Amino acid sequence: LDQVSLRSALERELKVEAVLDRLTAAHCAVSDDEAAIYYYQHPERFTRPEIRTARHILITVNAAYAENRPERALPRLQQIRRELTDPAQQFEAMARRHSECPSAMEGGRLGRVKPGMLYPALDATLFGMAEGEVSEVVESEIGLHVLWCEAIEPGGVVPFAEVCGKIIDHLSERKRKQFLREWFANP
Repeated sequence: LDQVSLRSALERELKVEAVLDRLTAAHCAVSDDEAAIYYYQHPERFTRPEIRTARHILITVNAAYAENRPERALPRLQQIRRELTDPAQQFEAMARRHSECPSAMEGGRLGRVKPGMLYPALDATLFGMAEGEVSEVVESEIGLHVLWCEAIEPGGVVPFAEVCGKIIDHLSERKRKQFLREWFANP
């Protein structure tokens, strides 16, 4: 395509889209009531899981390095854990100093974690902890960890007011596609 034919094709496509938008506008409007009905008929779509904000310190287990053999890595991480008397003040610095995970650069930050995002052993430990709690040493496929559960955001149903606009957009688009299918099938 040269520049002139590309411009012409884009202009035609924009005109067709504008005509279709005008054609469907009157037939595809969605009211708040329709959105509310959809919301209450599909509650499973509007639940959010519990989310935990977490950090960790990782010591990898690797028999090729003396300090990372299990018999030396475990006591080392247990000692680090014992030194964590005030996680809110100490955890980030301890992670930067001792963790062998790239997250050490961010103070061991794992971020906001949903169930199923971590290795199973870490996931089970993290979601069994209280807010502010530091775990015992936990073993995963990549090594030994100490977790800190910084915060817990409870799961639950998202309020209708928070999702109403998205529901209206979703239903409008669905109605638009249906209307256009029928319109093209029966001109």
